[in-house]
Amino acid sequence: MDRYDWPGERDPERQDQAEERGDAIEDFLSDVHGSILSEASALRAQLLGALSAGADENVWVPIGPSATVQGQANSRPRVAGRVRDLAVSDDGLRVYAATANGGLWYSGDAGLTWHPIGGAGSTPAGEAAAPGPNSLVIGCLLVDFGPAADGSGDTVYVGTGEIKPRFGGQPGVKARGIGVLKLDRSLPSVLADPYVNPWKREAVNLAGAGIFRLAWDPADHDSLVAASSIGLFKRQGAFQENAPWQRVTTGPFDFDADDNEWCTDVVWAPSVGATPSRLWVALVDPSFFSDTGVWVSEDGANGPWDEVSLSGSKDNGRLGIAVHRADPSIAYVLGKGPRLWRIDGKTARRVGGIPGKLFGRTKAKDQSSYDLALDVHPSDPAEVIVGGSTVRSEGQWSASLFRLTVGGTAAADDFEGNFDDANKDDPGADTNSYIGHTVHADVHAVRYAGAPAGSQVWVGCDGGVFCSAAAGDAYTFHPRNTGLAVVEAGFVAGHPTQDGALIIGTQDNGAQQRIGNTIWTLWIHGDGGGVAYHPTRPAHFAGQYTRAKWHRNKGSWVAPVWRAGSSKDSKATENRASSFYSNLHIIPGTSPTTARVALGTSRVWISEDWDPIPGATAMTWRTLPSRTDPRAAGSNNTSRDTFKGRVGQVRAVKWSGPPGSPENRLLALCRRAILGFTRNPADNTWKRTVISRYNEKCGDDETDNDEITRPTSDVLPALGAWSDLAVQDPARGTHGSFYVSATGAASFDDDTLVEADRMDTLWWYDGTGTWHPTGLRGHANATRAPAYAVVVDPDNVTVVYVGTGVGVWRGEFEFVNGAPEWDWEIFSNGLPDGIIQDLSFFKDGSLKLLRAAVQSRGVWEVDLSASPTSPRRTYLRAHPYDTRRRAPANLANPDKDPRPVPAGGFQAQEFFWHGSPDLRVRAAPGSAPPARPHDLPWTRNNPGAAYPTWVLQTAMHATNPADPSINDPLVRPTGRWTPLLEARIKRHRARLGMASPNTAIVDGDFWDALVIAGKCFDTPWDTPAPSEADHYELIVERDMHFTPQGFTDSIRAAIVDRRPQNLDVLVHHRHFEPEDGNDVSVLLLRRQIISSGPSAEGDGAGVALGATWKTAVTQRMAGASPAVPDWDVIGLASPTSPVSARTPRIVTFATDFTSPTTFVTGSTWMLLAIVSSVRDPVSAASLTGGTVRDLVLNSHHVAARLVYLAP
Repeated sequence: MDRYDWPGERDPERQDQAEERGDAIEDFLSDVHGSILSEASALRAQLLGALSAGADENVWVPIGPSATVQGQANSRPRVAGRVRDLAVSDDGLRVYAATANGGLWYSGDAGLTWHPIGGAGSTPAGEAAAPGPNSLVIGCLLVDFGPAADGSGDTVYVGTGEIKPRFGGQPGVKARGIGVLKLDRSLPSVLADPYVNPWKREAVNLAGAGIFRLAWDPADHDSLVAASSIGLFKRQGAFQENAPWQRVTTGPFDFDADDNEWCTDVVWAPSVGATPSRLWVALVDPSFFSDTGVWVSEDGANGPWDEVSLSGSKDNGRLGIAVHRADPSIAYVLGKGPRLWRIDGKTARRVGGIPGKLFGRTKAKDQSSYDLALDVHPSDPAEVIVGGSTVRSEGQWSASLFRLTVGGTAAADDFEGNFDDANKDDPGADTNSYIGHTVHADVHAVRYAGAPAGSQVWVGCDGGVFCSAAAGDAYTFHPRNTGLAVVEAGFVAGHPTQDGALIIGTQDNGAQQRIGNTIWTLWIHGDGGGVAYHPTRPAHFAGQYTRAKWHRNKGSWVAPVWRAGSSKDSKATENRASSFYSNLHIIPGTSPTTARVALGTSRVWISEDWDPIPGATAMTWRTLPSRTDPRAAGSNNTSRDTFKGRVGQVRAVKWSGPPGSPENRLLALCRRAILGFTRNPADNTWKRTVISRYNEKCGDDETDNDEITRPTSDVLPALGAWSDLAVQDPARGTHGSFYVSATGAASFDDDTLVEADRMDTLWWYDGTGTWHPTGLRGHANATRAPAYAVVVDPDNVTVVYVGTGVGVWRGEFEFVNGAPEWDWEIFSNGLPDGIIQDLSFFKDGSLKLLRAAVQSRGVWEVDLSASPTSPRRTYLRAHPYDTRRRAPANLANPDKDPRPVPAGGFQAQEFFWHGSPDLRVRAAPGSAPPARPHDLPWTRNNPGAAYPTWVLQTAMHATNPADPSINDPLVRPTGRWTPLLEARIKRHRARLGMASPNTAIVDGDFWDALVIAGKCFDTPWDTPAPSEADHYELIVERDMHFTPQGFTDSIRAAIVDRRPQNLDVLVHHRHFEPEDGNDVSVLLLRRQIISSGPSAEGDGAGVALGATWKTAVTQRMAGASPAVPDWDVIGLASPTSPVSARTPRIVTFATDFTSPTTFVTGSTWMLLAIVSSVRDPVSAASLTGGTVRDLVLNSHHVAARLVYLAP
């Protein structure tokens, strides 16, 4: 792996990759202009508004990630997607987060909860003026916080387009914008109805650009400027919808959009004392007579402009500016190199003593054009925080984030930071200045905030939002990412039989696995490309990190390129020649445990014997068509079967053989060619055929619009990018018929946008040599937006679904007079107005789901079954992957391999039906503390078990070392020993005057001092509306395994002590529109399970539930109080917050297990939760099943948990 690595590994040859990612994408993708996307989005809104179907027909719903747990960084924090900018109120409570492709989000509680603003919600039907998908692409924010605590007086502008944008077509790219947006409604009204578009647009002439920063005249907020990728622009006067902004042409800014100059920052500082108001602008000019530098005007945007000379600056390097708030005569500039300057007045002086690897581990891999941030302390001009790419911290790649104390004077010209150069090769070890330990890598924004000023430090990065409430001290940053659903999903794949199990590849947040309803976790760190399950042993899956680096989650695997024995140089050669992101395809092999894998680099690789079961024969790899292994026995052959000419890297491969023998044919979508590989089954030889290559009709490197023939073509035109491939009918013709999606193309002739109108965005190859445009680009009900993904309906090859820059379209084709024609309709009901990067089907039995990877909005799905379940379903799960779309619930555990059975064959390992993850138990706050653990002392090398560690953490969470009367949010009660926990242990030892205060040790004295009544077992979360991630991570239980009377296998139950307990029930709702908490009710019941004697009930599965029981339950749910036969009623309660697909909610019940006569040691008890909502009410008919087990498996309203009473 490159920029990030597996914990503990360290390889100096590995590279920083943000710029490499962008360069690779820019190298072969064509421009898709922002105005095309904007117009396409408006058409999309009109089409959605014209739909006559019901609001819930074919509606898409989100399935996360709402939180990614155990993410990338020291101590494994929760992470989200890329955040480009932050605006924080002075008190640190109100926060706006500008996400790279997921729109604007708001928090009113210092980042504990988040809400999408406008375009980040689903597009409203009939909103013809919707600003387009690139309203979700935000480069910067400008907020004037009003006095009202509810934000009703806030003025909010966003600059769309992500800094210096690149061309669109692959996940993770920096996309173009549509101008400047202003929030046109009050914040409370937006939050009350997030599905109505609240934006008005201006600066329309900045469509297609990226905006680095917005600023306004401190004395006149109607005067604004924008530093953009095409120059400096201004607005003078009040907002005017759809009006252009004026280009600044004075001083060094008199250039055109195509002159390759750009402005990377702008700050408009107020006048203070003798210092006049100043407008600071950073300009990058890579020309020979460069004007790169910082320019300042004391007369606004009209100038005149004075140059501030920056000694040692790079002509093509991005620059960032931070001005001291209290004394604006002082400013700092950060630039490529890295270089840091302090400006006093208008004179800049270099600052030494800064980390040389701020932007990357080598100067050649400087990432400052991607991740550069700085801020100066509001009251101390000698303190400045700088942010860049990534450094190693405690075995994890974390943020390159440093708080520098700058000494020296202007007179002596000796400004020096406090970074110790002795740590230049390991900057994360610098205790003087390094503070990024627990923050995700790639920093884009740093903001001082809080009261007193500077007491908080906020960071926006590729992992979301992080905040320190201790002025940025080391090990004080806390993730603020729960509910910030902006992970940049680029690839999605589903488990073959368990519909709740999925994997995705993401930009900068690795490859992730779904482990709950809305929560996901990493299985590859760093970036993540194509992913796929093993089809017959789906506890195993494989995926791409980047380029030629492919991994699996567990089990046996041999990498095709990066394997032992091959030289670093040869691996690096093939790696560089591979697509940054690409997809693979896996189909069943010749035995129940093997699979066939196909993937591409600069050549096509196949393995036909991947058996992931430990101890299996190692898989082998071959390249086609030679069917030999060019890396066998340590060989370093990088030329065999490598594509020649301008074919380019492989983007996707598909097994595509005719029915019954899919393994006998492959298709490879390359940068500029479509290749076919055909096997001769008689002798197992392969033949490679060029199905289409970009320069077959013309000798130059580009296809012109007028060279595209109509109505068909014998070559796939090469305008824009080819993005995806889907097999349609493998039995048709020589190669089978298939689709290829494309981005289309457009360019400017002076100021006129010229589109390639003959370049369709979806093409169909008929299997016999002819390419047909499908009309997706030109159909009255279709879209001009670029297409990025295509799939064919597994039940009907005449139906195709296409993911575009503005949603999903459904096409159906038929032959009319011998020629194919397609009828298109929009298929985006409920989807956010964003870029669809990938599409994938799940099909098992009668259940059919279509999944979409939406860039920076996670994964969404729509139920296309013949009889789909209601999207308004409110439910409880039987196990973590249970979606309650099937009855009975499928108990097969997708994380475990089937086990062999004596009679032969294999049997799935199942979840316990009585082990619902939605019912969890924990000792109630205020309970008496437990005795000291017997294995103290604990240290890093000898940590405690999970449960006693959790007990300690609950007490530490309730005891802030700075003020023991308040909570310490930096202690996360997860039961895991982390470097962050060690830092808090040291703080407590110092506070208590204990021996060895600088040693992270938990001894008896420490336990006795912290684990006290009123502190231990305290509520483990910080918000009154805890999330699914809190329910999953912050409750640690103990399990008891035992074999009931009459059973041959053991079962598992949660252990409870004889003390007051809290029972936390997690409630789910399928739809993205929330159910009010008051409209949802949860009934919790309890019953002892007879464990021995002639009436022994085993695990309680056979306990009968008759009509009287069901009637009593429904009456209880309606508010009556009848007795429930043979069951204790613990309570009836409702969530305190709305419940939606994005935000499952916890309902907490207090109960008592202390009575020694009722709750006998060693007894087992069944907890049964029943949920009902106004839109999905419980009825006697919906309580399907005559026994407890049948009820749990067949009714989505019911879940069970077995508990065992410990001494």
